[in-house]
Amino acid sequence: MKGRIFTFLLLFGFFPAEGNFLEREYHLVGTNQLQAWAEKGDKRAQHELAHRYFKGIKVNHSFETAARWFQEASEQGHVPAQYNLAWMYYEGEGVDQSFETAARWFQEAAERGFAPAQYDLAWMYYDGRGVDQSFETAVEWFTISANYYVPAQYRLAVMYKEGDGIDQDFKQAVYWFEKVEESVEKVKKDINRSNPILADRGRRYNHDMSLEDLLHTYSSYEKSAQYELASMNKNSGELDQSFEEAYQWHRIGGAVGEKWPFNRERYEWFKRLVEQG
Repeated sequence: MKGRIFTFLLLFGFFPAEGNFLEREYHLVGTNQLQAWAEKGDKRAQHELAHRYFKGIKVNHSFETAARWFQEASEQGHVPAQYNLAWMYYEGEGVDQSFETAARWFQEAAERGFAPAQYDLAWMYYDGRGVDQSFETAVEWFTISANYYVPAQYRLAVMYKEGDGIDQDFKQAVYWFEKVEESVEKVKKDINRSNPILADRGRRYNHDMSLEDLLHTYSSYEKSAQYELASMNKNSGELDQSFEEAYQWHRIGGAVGEKWPFNRERYEWFKRLVEQG
């Protein structure tokens, strides 16, 4: 399972719930003031304070204190806190390890529309950790998460391609691999045209992943999807004998960010582009 890369999803439109997390600049607030707000029940202050204890930022590192403040915020319905608390129970950080409790908090966040939690809950059902194993329920949550979340899109595509926990369906696999490409390109465009101040806030707010790390991760999903699409076309037998050469150009083409040329005309254009450097 992968997790804790959710902050930029908030910034670039991948998360429909909870409202504006940046309406108050909590990450700029002194720890004493933040503590005072947290003790008065401010769930966003509690979440930020938990992050500081989790990472040891401006305070002494303490998983136990982090878990306590994540718990306080979670019980007030703060979705990212619920997600972080789920991961602490999953890993046994500052709390007694419990897949059952992790699954419960993933479920809470998932039902509030948090795509990363939906994705991780799907994995819990897929693996049967903390819940009764169910491929059917896993696919349901992967599909819901895939409305907003690239890793879920990629996972669904692989499941349909391989018939893993679901009936094999190459058309669905192609649809979701192409969805990965579409979504990653949208993220790149959103980042490029976003307010630089917003992006800077995101860098400061997110203690776990930089903007560059997110782009690298999503670009990896995109290239993997392109590879899978080319491989599926190869296995389908739809192309002629010159496929092998075209397939190699596809692999080189990843360096210039081009998609697999599905038709002959696009292949010839793509080949000329790569030859020109």
